[in-house]
Amino acid sequence: MSYKEYRVKVHDDGDVYWRNEKGERHREDGPAISWGCGYKDFYLNGKNYTEEEYWEKVKPAKEVTIKEIEQKLGYKIKIIKE
Repeated sequence: MSYKEYRVKVHDDGDVYWRNEKGERHREDGPAISWGCGYKDFYLNGKNYTEEEYWEKVKPAKEVTIKEIEQKLGYKIKIIKE
């Protein structure tokens, strides 16, 4: 089992800040800052993203087999080292 560890600060005004182990604004499952007024800021390792960019970045990769790729392409493929 693995887990992520964050430092979270909740202020009296309702603002909530999430930071990674380096102290950077960071969260992989939602906004790194939730303002008491309802506004949200999305960060990964200190870099700010729009909400749309953020969800695209954290979207898990789809796992496919070589056979599935070949079926989509319509021909056989050979994996080579780069």
